[in-house]
Amino acid sequence: MLVGQYLPVFLMLGIAIGLGLVLVVLGALVGPKRPTKVKLEPYECGMEAQGEANVRFSVKFYIMALLFLLFDVEFIFFALWAIIFRSGSFGPSSAISFQWFAFLEMLVFVGILVTGLIYAWRKGALNWQ
Repeated sequence: MLVGQYLPVFLMLGIAIGLGLVLVVLGALVGPKRPTKVKLEPYECGMEAQGEANVRFSVKFYIMALLFLLFDVEFIFFALWAIIFRSGSFGPSSAISFQWFAFLEMLVFVGILVTGLIYAWRKGALNWQ
């Protein structure tokens, strides 16, 4: 019974994957293939490429990017939590006890985030040189 309910979703997913595969294969088979030296060169902002293609980036760049993503995603959780918390729509349980529980859980969450931020700060992950 459960599979019958999701049959249209699976059918649509199968059609989408099948159509994508068919279009890629047809493009590879039918499309023109005229490689030239200019077409095979990497395009870099309208300028000729300089140096090696494999440039090593500092690990600090990746750490900064991961920290940005982490705290960016956490902001989404904060925004959604604030909307639900303010509206008071918590479901059938007693609203006041759940409201306190949600508030305390968010304090724990913020505490974990602040601990991670302090750790990253002390390790020097936020010092960009």
